[in-house]
Amino acid sequence: MGTQKNNLDITPCFIVGIGRSGTTLLTDMLNGNPCISAAPENNFILFGKKLSTLSGSNLIAEFKTLFTLNHNHTQSIWKPDLSFLEKYNINEKQINYQELCKEVYLHNNPAKDQNQIKVFVDKNPVYSLYIKDLIALFPDAKFIILTRDFRDNIVSRKKHTEGTISKLMVSYAASWSLYYTSILKYEQKFPEKFIRIKYEAIVKQPKETLNKITDFLTISFNEKMLHTHENSVMEKFEKADLSKAAKDKIIEMHNRLKMPLNNERINYWKDKFSNQDLILIETICSKTAKEFNYLSFSKANLLEKIWAYFRIITIYPLFKLSVILYYFPYYSIPYKLKKIIFKS
Repeated sequence: MGTQKNNLDITPCFIVGIGRSGTTLLTDMLNGNPCISAAPENNFILFGKKLSTLSGSNLIAEFKTLFTLNHNHTQSIWKPDLSFLEKYNINEKQINYQELCKEVYLHNNPAKDQNQIKVFVDKNPVYSLYIKDLIALFPDAKFIILTRDFRDNIVSRKKHTEGTISKLMVSYAASWSLYYTSILKYEQKFPEKFIRIKYEAIVKQPKETLNKITDFLTISFNEKMLHTHENSVMEKFEKADLSKAAKDKIIEMHNRLKMPLNNERINYWKDKFSNQDLILIETICSKTAKEFNYLSFSKANLLEKIWAYFRIITIYPLFKLSVILYYFPYYSIPYKLKKIIFKS
């Protein structure tokens, strides 16, 4: 007996850009469109990328295991419903990892008509560093580059960051530069796959900006996309399968999603930095920021420039090491080893 499958001819779209740039806001807005299935963060696609070499019963079994590993070691907001796997013959050779990933998004929102869904949207800031892998998995993928003034972004991340090295001003600026330098590398190679969207444009001209995105995704604009604060993802946050402390932290980080759009957080940085920190931030970010038309304002004398570069050369190697140590085990090691490291 044949299996009853969904139409999996849907376009993968990844929102890339550093966290605290409006990625959750944009995800929520896009999810107002009946042709889009967008979900809060869950890093399963890249975490399980090695499963793309499997098929049949091996793939089905490992795909189920994937979520027991991933969900317990990240602050994922949703745990996908995998009941759809029951319709597949476990010996079926044609099913592949990419199709199972699409199925997860088709089943993300039961209230939506799956036959209308044309695009799935996955937003994970760290994907900014792994665009090559995403294109390898999904050659037809599209990418929304979401930017926010680097100074406003740093102010926001300072409020919510944990760790020692990551809390240093060099790390805040270097991570912003690292993410967008990585993105620009692949935008230059595959310009047709990318669209640039600014947080500032979303809150100032939401309808025009969303129309630009839906045109890029070749779907129709829907007015429901403008009513995010009425149907916020906050409901999913509140129901998330997380510890109370983790849940409270996430809700606090995103509490502005309950409010109507406003531009209160544009240029919010202007009284938030010392002159030395502003010089440091702009020294690190200015070259990449110019690519997105964010200009620098600080004026530094020779001694201030020397001090900024001294801070950079002493801290930057530690920052790079921390990035490698944090992400390497999660995305780069063999899957069999991940199953041991990330076992519940």
